[in-house]
Amino acid sequence: MKVCINCDKLKVDNDFYYHPKNKDGRFNRCKKCAITRQTVTNNEKAIPGVYCLFIGEYFYLGSTNNLYAREQFHKSTLQHGKCRSPKIQAAYDKCGTMEFKTILITREQRYYEAELIKEHLGTACCLNSNKA
Repeated sequence: MKVCINCDKLKVDNDFYYHPKNKDGRFNRCKKCAITRQTVTNNEKAIPGVYCLFIGEYFYLGSTNNLYAREQFHKSTLQHGKCRSPKIQAAYDKCGTMEFKTILITREQRYYEAELIKEHLGTACCLNSNKA
Protein backbone atom coordinates (compact mmCIF):
# COMPACT_ATOMS: atom_id res chain seq x y z
CA MET A 1 0.00 0.00 0.00
CA LYS A 2 1.15 3.50 -0.83
CA VAL A 3 -0.14 7.08 -0.61
CA CYS A 4 -0.30 9.11 -3.83
CA ILE A 5 1.51 12.46 -3.45
CA ASN A 6 -1.07 14.10 -5.72
CA CYS A 7 -4.48 12.94 -4.42
CA ASP A 8 -3.31 11.81 -0.94
CA LYS A 9 -5.26 8.53 -1.23
CA LEU A 10 -3.96 5.22 0.05
CA LYS A 11 -3.82 2.78 -2.85
CA VAL A 12 -2.47 -0.68 -3.68
CA ASP A 13 0.92 -0.96 -5.40
CA ASN A 14 -0.64 -1.95 -8.74
CA ASP A 15 -2.30 1.49 -8.89
CA PHE A 16 1.18 3.01 -9.42
CA TYR A 17 3.38 2.75 -12.51
CA TYR A 18 6.70 0.93 -12.22
CA HIS A 19 9.71 3.19 -11.60
CA PRO A 20 13.09 1.48 -11.09
CA LYS A 21 14.80 4.47 -9.43
CA ASN A 22 12.35 4.79 -6.51
CA LYS A 23 13.02 2.69 -3.38
CA ASP A 24 9.73 0.81 -3.63
CA GLY A 25 9.97 0.53 -7.43
CA ARG A 26 6.84 2.62 -8.06
CA PHE A 27 6.03 6.19 -9.12
CA ASN A 28 4.93 8.64 -6.39
CA ARG A 29 1.70 9.51 -8.26
CA CYS A 30 -1.02 6.92 -8.86
CA LYS A 31 -1.80 5.99 -12.48
CA LYS A 32 -4.95 8.14 -12.55
CA CYS A 33 -3.13 11.26 -11.27
CA ALA A 34 -0.13 10.63 -13.57
CA ILE A 35 -2.39 10.44 -16.64
CA THR A 36 -4.33 13.56 -15.61
CA ARG A 37 -1.10 15.48 -15.05
CA GLN A 38 0.29 14.41 -18.46
CA THR A 39 -2.92 15.44 -20.24
CA VAL A 40 -2.90 18.87 -18.59
CA THR A 41 0.80 19.35 -19.38
CA ASN A 42 0.32 18.49 -23.07
CA ASN A 43 -2.79 20.65 -23.44
CA GLU A 44 -1.06 23.67 -21.89
CA LYS A 45 1.54 23.40 -24.64
CA ALA A 46 -1.02 22.80 -27.45
CA ILE A 47 -0.14 25.69 -29.72
CA PRO A 48 -1.22 25.44 -33.38
CA GLY A 49 1.05 26.58 -36.16
CA VAL A 50 3.31 25.99 -39.12
CA TYR A 51 6.80 24.57 -38.66
CA CYS A 52 9.91 23.70 -40.62
CA LEU A 53 11.99 20.62 -39.97
CA PHE A 54 15.62 21.25 -40.97
CA ILE A 55 17.61 18.11 -41.67
CA GLY A 56 21.09 18.99 -42.88
CA GLU A 57 20.68 20.92 -46.11
CA TYR A 58 17.07 19.73 -46.52
CA PHE A 59 13.81 20.95 -45.04
CA TYR A 60 10.24 19.75 -44.57
CA LEU A 61 7.26 22.07 -44.08
CA GLY A 62 4.33 21.03 -41.91
CA SER A 63 1.47 22.22 -39.74
CA THR A 64 -0.13 20.94 -36.57
CA ASN A 65 -2.58 21.76 -33.79
CA ASN A 66 0.15 21.07 -31.20
CA LEU A 67 3.68 22.23 -32.07
CA TYR A 68 5.22 20.73 -28.91
CA ALA A 69 3.74 17.27 -29.51
CA ARG A 70 4.68 17.32 -33.21
CA GLU A 71 8.30 18.16 -32.39
CA GLN A 72 8.46 15.25 -29.94
CA PHE A 73 6.85 12.96 -32.53
CA HIS A 74 9.38 13.87 -35.23
CA LYS A 75 12.34 13.44 -32.85
CA SER A 76 11.14 10.03 -31.72
CA THR A 77 10.25 8.60 -35.12
CA LEU A 78 13.45 9.80 -36.78
CA GLN A 79 15.70 8.56 -33.98
CA HIS A 80 14.04 5.13 -34.09
CA GLY A 81 14.09 4.94 -37.90
CA LYS A 82 10.30 4.88 -38.14
CA CYS A 83 9.49 8.03 -40.10
CA ARG A 84 6.62 7.48 -42.58
CA SER A 85 8.48 9.43 -45.27
CA PRO A 86 11.46 7.53 -46.71
CA LYS A 87 12.93 10.80 -48.04
CA ILE A 88 12.89 12.44 -44.60
CA GLN A 89 14.25 9.33 -42.87
CA ALA A 90 17.04 8.98 -45.45
CA ALA A 91 18.06 12.63 -45.01
CA TYR A 92 18.09 12.19 -41.21
CA ASP A 93 20.08 8.95 -41.43
CA LYS A 94 22.63 10.72 -43.62
CA CYS A 95 23.27 13.77 -41.40
CA GLY A 96 21.98 12.58 -37.99
CA THR A 97 20.60 15.93 -36.86
CA MET A 98 17.21 17.59 -36.94
CA GLU A 99 16.14 21.10 -36.03
CA PHE A 100 12.47 21.96 -35.47
CA LYS A 101 11.62 25.64 -36.02
CA THR A 102 8.25 27.31 -35.61
CA ILE A 103 7.50 29.53 -38.60
CA LEU A 104 4.09 30.89 -37.63
CA ILE A 105 1.72 30.46 -34.70
CA THR A 106 -1.81 30.52 -36.09
CA ARG A 107 -5.11 28.64 -36.03
CA GLU A 108 -5.17 28.83 -39.83
CA GLN A 109 -2.10 26.62 -40.12
CA ARG A 110 -3.37 24.53 -43.04
CA TYR A 111 -3.73 27.56 -45.30
CA TYR A 112 -0.25 28.91 -44.54
CA GLU A 113 1.33 25.46 -44.80
CA ALA A 114 -0.22 24.96 -48.26
CA GLU A 115 1.03 28.36 -49.43
CA LEU A 116 4.58 27.65 -48.24
CA ILE A 117 4.63 24.19 -49.78
CA LYS A 118 3.31 25.58 -53.07
CA GLU A 119 6.19 28.05 -53.06
CA HIS A 120 8.93 25.48 -52.30
CA LEU A 121 7.63 22.18 -53.73
CA GLY A 122 9.98 20.82 -56.37
CA THR A 123 13.08 22.66 -55.19
CA ALA A 124 16.13 20.49 -54.61
CA CYS A 125 16.13 20.81 -50.81
CA CYS A 126 12.37 20.50 -50.14
CA LEU A 127 11.42 17.08 -48.72
CA ASN A 128 7.66 17.59 -49.07
CA SER A 129 6.28 15.10 -51.59
CA ASN A 130 2.96 16.78 -52.39
CA LYS A 131 0.74 19.75 -51.61
CA ALA A 132 -0.74 19.91 -48.10
